[in-house]
Amino acid sequence: MLLLRLLYLLLQCTWGFLQSLLGFLLLLALGKQRHEWHGFALMTVYDLSKVKANRFGSVSLGMFIFVTAPEGAAPDPGLAAHEYGHTFQSLLLGPLYLFAVGIPSSLWALRYRAYCAEYEAAGVAYTSRYPEGWAQNWGGLMTRAHARLAAKNP
Repeated sequence: MLLLRLLYLLLQCTWGFLQSLLGFLLLLALGKQRHEWHGFALMTVYDLSKVKANRFGSVSLGMFIFVTAPEGAAPDPGLAAHEYGHTFQSLLLGPLYLFAVGIPSSLWALRYRAYCAEYEAAGVAYTSRYPEGWAQNWGGLMTRAHARLAAKNP
């Protein structure tokens, strides 16, 4: 498991360098927050009400996941898994990630947030659009795989 984590981090620091650098800068900008590992990625859990850029929400940049949760509360496991899925998109696409996933994902998130009631009334799920459905699939798959590995190697 340690070898897989090291390989993941190495790939994120090379092939996914740009988004990992941006993720590291965001980690520094958010200041003192709660951090924990989610699979191989470093997850930062922060209270949205205590961050100046309160329209930020949850995001994944390279090996860094940023999820919102009220202070002291656990992050939503589905949200964490979804953002983890984006880290595998980063591994696959490398330097193309920000253009192929980051920008479309950000635009869809802004649009969905603005028209959430209308989309929900029409039965349109956030994960129904590219690249969110893909991230959801990767996140679920890899989160389950990590759980199986952890159970075999406590």
